[in-house]
Amino acid sequence: MPVSKRVRLVVDANILLSALIGGELRWFREVLANDDLDLLVSSSMLEEVERVASRPYFRKYFPLDEAVEILVIVKRNGTLVKVKPPYDRICRDPKDDYLLALA
Repeated sequence: MPVSKRVRLVVDANILLSALIGGELRWFREVLANDDLDLLVSSSMLEEVERVASRPYFRKYFPLDEAVEILVIVKRNGTLVKVKPPYDRICRDPKDDYLLALA
């Protein structure tokens, strides 16, 4: 019987923020809690989510404790991968090069 490989998943901070806001990506919260996935995260991605989610602007979309809850789930279920700059310049948006390095 062949061994099935776990799916490795890298997500942009915007996906996590969209899941917090709700709407079309609210279902993504269940994906984060799925033990069958290997969610790859970096400290820079986690810092970005924390920094942006704590902005007062977002209080009209979700309470801060929901952002903390998502980050706890991501940290608990995710695999922290150390990626350090400088990253190879391969993305049209250089700010996203860390995501490609993470993958």
